[in-house]
Amino acid sequence: MRWISRLVSWFLGWPLLAVVSLLSSVLFHLDTNVGRRIGRDMLNEFVSDQMVGTMHSGYITQLRLWHTIVKDTFVYDPDGRAIIYGETVELGIDPIAALRGRLRFYYAELTNGWVDLIDDGEGAPTFLAAFEAADQTPTVGEPFHAIVDNMDLRNLEVTGELLGLKNIRVVDLDTKGRMEFYWITDIEVWSAEGRMVSPFPFEASIDNIVGSVHTDARGAQVTAEASRGEEKLTAELVYSPREDSAPEDPWDLDLFMRVEPVRAETLYDVGFDWAESLKGDASGWVRLWGPEEDYRLRADVGTAGGRARINGDLPTEGVTRIEIASPRLELAEVIGGVPEVAVGGRIEMTSDPKNEDVLGVEIETEGFKFEDVNVPALFAKIRARDDGLDIDLVEAEYAGGDLRLDGRVEYAGTTDIHAIGYIPEVSGDPNFEQFVPGIEGGAEFDLRVRQTVRDDFEAEGRVRFDRFRYGAISAHFLILEGRVWGDPFKPRVDLALDGAALRIAGYPIGNGQALLKGGPKEYTATGEFTAPVERRAEFRARVTANDG
Repeated sequence: MRWISRLVSWFLGWPLLAVVSLLSSVLFHLDTNVGRRIGRDMLNEFVSDQMVGTMHSGYITQLRLWHTIVKDTFVYDPDGRAIIYGETVELGIDPIAALRGRLRFYYAELTNGWVDLIDDGEGAPTFLAAFEAADQTPTVGEPFHAIVDNMDLRNLEVTGELLGLKNIRVVDLDTKGRMEFYWITDIEVWSAEGRMVSPFPFEASIDNIVGSVHTDARGAQVTAEASRGEEKLTAELVYSPREDSAPEDPWDLDLFMRVEPVRAETLYDVGFDWAESLKGDASGWVRLWGPEEDYRLRADVGTAGGRARINGDLPTEGVTRIEIASPRLELAEVIGGVPEVAVGGRIEMTSDPKNEDVLGVEIETEGFKFEDVNVPALFAKIRARDDGLDIDLVEAEYAGGDLRLDGRVEYAGTTDIHAIGYIPEVSGDPNFEQFVPGIEGGAEFDLRVRQTVRDDFEAEGRVRFDRFRYGAISAHFLILEGRVWGDPFKPRVDLALDGAALRIAGYPIGNGQALLKGGPKEYTATGEFTAPVERRAEFRARVTANDG
């Protein structure tokens, strides 16, 4: 029976020894110049054949299954553009997975490299398409399957465009994660930190990024923390297709940011043009969500001047709308160049791409006090242009009556304002009580005021007082009508005063008219009034203005 044992040893031992010897020879010759060149060519060809993009490794300095070092590796997107470069890539290859048709690395360490984020036209970087399987036709078998279990990228520079943000540049980026390319692409980021030096006109620190990117319905979920001095930002992003959407439909973005705090200058620097006139710090949250062509904006922020809520619509086509509302806001603490006024209300700004030179502004406020003037609650619609303001409407309920105003104000210095109003009783108005104490009666006016670049002005219109009483003067009605123009300190005038039942210190003057004309150096006043019992009073006066 011993011959049987020897026979078995001969048939099994020698082949086994041959296999071991062959494997030992292959492993020995792997890490030679020839082996490394062959390994590089096989690696480039195999990986490039399996994916839509291509990969090219410059050379291999060490080739072992458990530790391979590759130099100057490039990855190209489907259009042949270099999108990833690694100066040194260290790999741990899983040979058992390779025998099963799967490219798996225990680890992959990239030191010194760059990534170019090129938009594919649908909001995603082209490197995602580069790693998709080359054969997209349905097959019974499985697609190309590549796994990097432990990815460690050090000293990476990232440039390009992502989610509509162009000219991105992040340097000194260190990140750890995992990648898998199979039926879908899965990228996990366990940690990342670096410095963002573009596109904003300041440098920010990326303190940490955690998240995942998938090419299926899960999309991308990313949480990031960044800082700039004392400014702290935490952002949570979800970017995924809408339920039941078609493959060609744009994905939905949901971005939530919390700031503790952020400076107004920073908001303007990152692209919020409407924040140009803001100042101070703000703390709170901002949410931007929706499909790319129709983003929505919400925010709730606290400022030195008070709390404000922001709502907006930011479509790529159509009217952009931003609304800011506050129960009470100290404007001078938030907006530069405005008077010290505390007011509650809202302001809405709209911009239409069909008329880019015009910013629509709608203002609705509660009553407030400006210096010594009590301003009533008002509603205004204004169009801001490069050369001035078109005041379409300002209306307010005032002292039981109403006021309306429209016109235009040009930054070059010209003004044209039309105001009409009715106040049933001026004695109930705090402004009249303060500046003209004791005046009584109802007032109605229709005035047009113009001012030129030389500071000349013109006021034209009609003012009527009913049941008028002020000091020793009273009348059933007084109507002042006419025009005042020229130098406001030495104007030209053409005024007519009509009165009924005029009394001075109780003495009846009667009904009549007075005229005031002339200027700018000499004025004449004439008048005639008729009282009961056929009493008649006439007067004529001439007034000369001195140069003082």
